[in-house]
Amino acid sequence: MAPPTAPPLAPPARLGDNLLPALVLGVIGFVVVAIGAGFFAKGRISALYGQAAQATTTAIPAARTVIRERAASRSDVAAVVTRVQINETSSDNVYQQMVSYTRGTMEMSALVAEALGADSSEVAATRRAAETAEVGTDTVHQQKAVYLEGMMHLLALAARSAGVPRGDVESMLARVRTNDVGTDTVHQQSANYCNGCLRFAEMIARRRSAPVAEVSVVMADAELADVRADTVHQQVVGRLTALTRMLAIVAESRGASSASVSAVLGDMQTADIAADTVFQQEVGRLSATLKLLALVATAG
Repeated sequence: MAPPTAPPLAPPARLGDNLLPALVLGVIGFVVVAIGAGFFAKGRISALYGQAAQATTTAIPAARTVIRERAASRSDVAAVVTRVQINETSSDNVYQQMVSYTRGTMEMSALVAEALGADSSEVAATRRAAETAEVGTDTVHQQKAVYLEGMMHLLALAARSAGVPRGDVESMLARVRTNDVGTDTVHQQSANYCNGCLRFAEMIARRRSAPVAEVSVVMADAELADVRADTVHQQVVGRLTALTRMLAIVAESRGASSASVSAVLGDMQTADIAADTVFQQEVGRLSATLKLLALVATAG
């Protein structure tokens, strides 16, 4: 709305006219203009303050991320890896191996979340929720799904701590919950959680100014793999493949060397050649995910 304008000036007074009415009108006109300008300026300032407040709200998480980011203790990372190795040794089949690795990736995701600035108590509560849910499971497949869901929630914390707007994080979690309602099997749940993990890793990569083209290619390949998958297990493998590639991008943005990242991806490809089943492929990807999360947590 345009600011009020002064009324048209009266014709110049002739000599001998009474000057008082003209002076009164002039003063009134000046006051009207001043008040109108004042309200207009106040509206503009309020708008600017609103924009500044909004910008500050958006900028604060990123600023805190820079301040609060740290590298996870290598001893903490080694402890997670050691537990996975011990559990894998005692596994009787590939499904138990998957459970061992998914629990390991969840624990490593907790270290990633804290390294990116998440509150330790919130991270611990998220882990406890997954561990409590695991107690009520009846099969290894349910155990795996519980740990994948736990990893997803921890990566959501990591994304929020990295500066991703809370609304974007909550929107993605809501989408995962909606998809969960429509699942018929625990395997579909696992595929859903893998997709959630991928989406949060993508958010972190974009927030850390990773090369846009690289991130976009990974997501496009993930969608293509989804279309080509004939079974839910192939969907899981496709999404985990994309997750490893996205975590590789995040790891390099955190300071990991290209050689370290390439070595992990190379080991995964080698394991893939020796794999006889889609489940062994899944184990190979979970192993790579664990190592890449470790690189992210320790900043290389």
